[in-house]
Amino acid sequence: MKNIYKLFGVIAVVAIIGFSAYDKGDGDDEKDVNFFIGTWISEDDDITLTCTDSAWSLKSWFADTSGTYRHNNTNKTSLDRGNGIFAFVTVTENIMTLQTAIDGTFTLIKNGNSNSIIGGIFTLTDIPESYNGKYAYFMGDSIFGAKSIATQDVTLIQITSGSIDIPLWILKNGNYVKYSGNDTVINSAVYILNSEKAQFGQSNEVVAIRNFSVQIVFSNGNATKSWNSGTAGF
Repeated sequence: MKNIYKLFGVIAVVAIIGFSAYDKGDGDDEKDVNFFIGTWISEDDDITLTCTDSAWSLKSWFADTSGTYRHNNTNKTSLDRGNGIFAFVTVTENIMTLQTAIDGTFTLIKNGNSNSIIGGIFTLTDIPESYNGKYAYFMGDSIFGAKSIATQDVTLIQITSGSIDIPLWILKNGNYVKYSGNDTVINSAVYILNSEKAQFGQSNEVVAIRNFSVQIVFSNGNATKSWNSGTAGF
């Protein structure tokens, strides 16, 4: 039987609303603007934003332009080209969200090196052989697991040899950043799809759910569970 969810259906609404409720803002109203200075690059290298202490320049598939900027609060900045605001950016740790009025919203990484951002992994073992080659994501309280998250688009991890290692994320100041905490999650689940791609708020076909009502204890963002310690979601 095919089961349609929104993130992913009913399940995805939990992800959207629940994660927003658990946004881990740092509450620092006096943050130095130097966090903004540097080179920010998209994952596929087709957008590069370079920021100094007084100006910015952008090279991308949709525009090559430059200007000055103004900090509106602790982590939100408007990019001005002289004839009006070109875009808004927000920064959380080494992740920048670039929001343009026309071309869309993009995720940039400082220095273009996502590997420099330490994050945890949820490992699921003993997955039945029939799920090899399919894709999965993890949800547990405020922790979300997927290969990458870019605005509405989520890229999932493929199951191989009955196991999967899922990078973990948490919502902080409106952006998903890599998770490396020490928390105990009581209710969580792994969702299996046929497709590598999924979208927030859209219908996505889930072929299996594995629920974990037992505690999962994360250490430096990492945890491991066996498929056999969970129960079928449907």
